[in-house]
This record gives sequence, structure tokens and C-alpha cells, in this order.
Amino acid sequence: MRFPRDGKNRVWDRILLGRTGSAAVLAFAIPFLIRSVPELLAGSFPIGFDTVNLYVPFQVSCNRDGIGGCLGAVSGTHAAPLLYVILAGASIVGASPFLVAKVLGPSLAGALGLSLFTFSTRRLGWSAGSGVVLASIAFLTLPVLRLSWDLHRNTLALSFVLFSMSTPSPETRLRPNAVSLGLLAFAALSHELVTAVLVVTFAVLSIGMWSRSPARAKMYLVRLVLVGVVFAYYLASPPQTRGIVGVFQAQDPNASFLVNYLAPGGLYSYPGIGELWLQMALTMTLVLIPFAFPVYRMGLLSSELTVFGLCSLVLAAIPVVSPTFAPPLWHRWLLIGAIALLPSLPPYLAVLSAPGKAGVLALLAILVVPFLVLPAGASAPFLATSWTTRYIPGSMVENSIPIDDCPALVAALTWVQDSPYKHSVFAAQARFAGWTYVFLPGVDLRPFWSAAEFDSIRSSSATPVITVWWAGPTGWAPEFSPPPGLHIVHQEGNIAIYSE
Repeated sequence: MRFPRDGKNRVWDRILLGRTGSAAVLAFAIPFLIRSVPELLAGSFPIGFDTVNLYVPFQVSCNRDGIGGCLGAVSGTHAAPLLYVILAGASIVGASPFLVAKVLGPSLAGALGLSLFTFSTRRLGWSAGSGVVLASIAFLTLPVLRLSWDLHRNTLALSFVLFSMSTPSPETRLRPNAVSLGLLAFAALSHELVTAVLVVTFAVLSIGMWSRSPARAKMYLVRLVLVGVVFAYYLASPPQTRGIVGVFQAQDPNASFLVNYLAPGGLYSYPGIGELWLQMALTMTLVLIPFAFPVYRMGLLSSELTVFGLCSLVLAAIPVVSPTFAPPLWHRWLLIGAIALLPSLPPYLAVLSAPGKAGVLALLAILVVPFLVLPAGASAPFLATSWTTRYIPGSMVENSIPIDDCPALVAALTWVQDSPYKHSVFAAQARFAGWTYVFLPGVDLRPFWSAAEFDSIRSSSATPVITVWWAGPTGWAPEFSPPPGLHIVHQEGNIAIYSE
């Protein structure tokens, strides 16, 4: 698909025409810089829930237990290994886990921008300037920014998917398609959910193409076998209920390959089907609204990416019709599927008048600028509602806690390290579990999500239990508060250490 107007008439093409190398640099640099904005606003602390509760602790575990120990935990759970191998490599060269976390998010954002550029110029036949526009405008959409906030494995996998779809040979032999197949393998080794979508995608494509082009259908079948083998490896392990390294990740009691969203006690459980439908409708609207008019006006591109996106969106919608037997983490399928809608935005902007372009960009700015720059607790109203914050944080300038509370938390945990309470059982709610693992080596850490899990830890412990939480009501995390039997033994700013 090409734009309605001649590319030479657009400013960005007059600048970049014939300079594909410069355009590729921009396609990496602009997303890198946009994603760096909240990282810079956060100061020395990384942003992202999974960043401080998975990636930083994992690299710390490599330093404590050795590379063999931390990678053995990955292989033992049959998790997608590629990003963990990268983090283990960073540990080998002595890179600081917090520094790696600060650089990782922007770097993966740049990689995703570059992959969008490559896909649009090589597969769609767009000009270099138009490819830069796609890479740039992608990071003015909520789903892409949400992915890049802390879903680093998803972002890495999607980058490889786009690179793979950019390089297939028109021939139907294996050798000319080797690069595409290799990139596809990297995508499958990057994230389990993306691999599942790829399995469905290539199954649909191989069946759909069989009568029209058996040779192409066979190549899709080769891709299906490739990603299917990797997906079977992921399924060969029991359901991951305690993450990659269980000691610093809280357990989701309802974790499973297929989940019941109406079962009580799960991380993503709902009290009733009405609330499930309402939260899904609001979140889908917030994520997909920028694409409604472009897709209606321009349609969807005819490519494997469109099939990939539609398959992911169908998986996201399954809980609507089957809430008791559906894929887990429906919101992540939604974010993955939204990637396929991105190529509809630049062509839509190209046919708009100047006021129309300004209106679309203003809508995008209203949605994403508050998300990029406002601190936790000062979110835009449509991002601060509990109906959506389960899936989309109110601000990117936060991790599992507000950035302003991070120094106090580090000070409080350092105090525990030097106090007699170090030998107590430390029950850490999921927001604090990664921090506790990083700053309290050797502590008897018991991560949890809910108050019921905390009560279970207390009742089963033969020694006093301590925990860390805010010193007063904040409304930040309504899922837990220290029970009356605990009292504050130390306080740093808004953060307190509680003991029995």
C-alpha cells in the first residue's frame, strides 16, 4: 500500500529521500527519546512494575547465584529465555542492574521503532520519510507506550515479528527465507503470548492460502511448525504460578494456561460478569480509540501483520463470551493486537486537511502526554480510574510505587538490614517484593498479593512477621493494608516497617 500523495511532495520525504540510513537512525532515535522522557523524570530509579519486580531482581539473582543459577531457573520454568539471556550477559560484564533497567526500556522502544520502519519501507513499499512517521507516531499511542513501560519481553518479541515479516523472500524455498525464519525464531524465544498469537496466525494463513497458493501455504506451514515447537516447549512446563525465580515474585493463585476470570482470589479475577464486561469495554475503548477512524477510512493492510493483529484481538475478546474458560491476561493480547493497527495512521494523516491533522495529533497528545510526564497521583482523570489502572498505570513516571516514595523505601529496607528484624520472616506485598529481594539479601522473603495470603503467611510462621507498607492511607494500593495486629517499628517518609 502506498500513500495517496506523491512522497516527494511531503516535507519529511524531501529531507530524507534517498537517505535510508539516516531515516533508519531517526526511526530508532525518536522512539528512544520519547521513551526516555519518563525515565529522565524518574531520576535514578527505573520505571515499570515488572522492571523492579522481575528484571532488576533477575539480574541481581545472576550476581548472587551465578549465571548458571539464574538461567537454570529460567529453563526450569520453560519461560521465554531471550531477554533473560541478555540480562545475564549484562551481569557478566558487571553492568549495574538499575542502569541496565534505565537503558533497556528506551533501547527496546528504539528497536520497535526501527522494526516498524523496516516493515513499512520493505514490506509495504513506503518511502523512508513515511517509515519514520510511522515509527514516531507509534510512540504517541497509548498501547505502544504501555507496552514499552515494562512489558519488555513483549516489546522485544514484537520487534522480531515485524523484522521477520519485513524480510520474507517471494520464493517458496527454505534457503531464501532463512533470515525471516531466524528472526521468527528469535520472536518466539522472546515471549510466550506472542508465540501463541504466531501459532494461531500461521495456522490461519496456511489454511487460507492452501487452495490459492499451495507453495506459499507450505511456507506458512514451515513457520507454523517452527513457532509450534517453541510453544509446545512453553506448554511442557506446569503453569507458572511463582514466576521465573519464585522468591521475589508473588503468586497468582489462579495462574493457568486457561483461566476463570470469575473465580475469586486471582490477580485478574472479577466479582461478576458485568464488571468484567465493563472493565474490558472501557480499557478497549481507551486503547483502540485512536485507530477507529483511520481503520474505518483507510481499511486494514493486506499482510501477515493484519492477520497477526486480528488473531490477537480475537484472543483478547474471548473472556466476553467465555469468562470462565479463556486465555489469561486478556489485556496483553489487546496491546499486542493494537500493533497491527499502527500502519493505518500515517496514510490517514496524509489525506486529512491541516486542521484535521492538528485534531488527530491533539487527540493523541491528550491521551499520551499526561501518561508520559505527569507523576503518580497526578494522572489525567481518564487514566486514574480503578476501572483501567489494573491494566494501564495512571502514569509512566512510576514503577510498583510512586517515584517519590522510592528513596524512603530504600532507606527503610536498609534500616531493616542493620536491625534485629533482619532475621524475621519478611512478608512483602507484590509491589514491594522485588525491592525487598534487591536490598535485603538473605532475608526470609515471602511474597504475596492479597490480605488472605498475608494472613496465611502469619499463621504458618513460627517467627514474628514483618512487612513494609505506606505509613498512612494513600489510596495507592487498595488491595492490601496492614492488619490491626501490626504496628510501625520504623518509618522513613511515607514508608513504614510493620511488625507483630
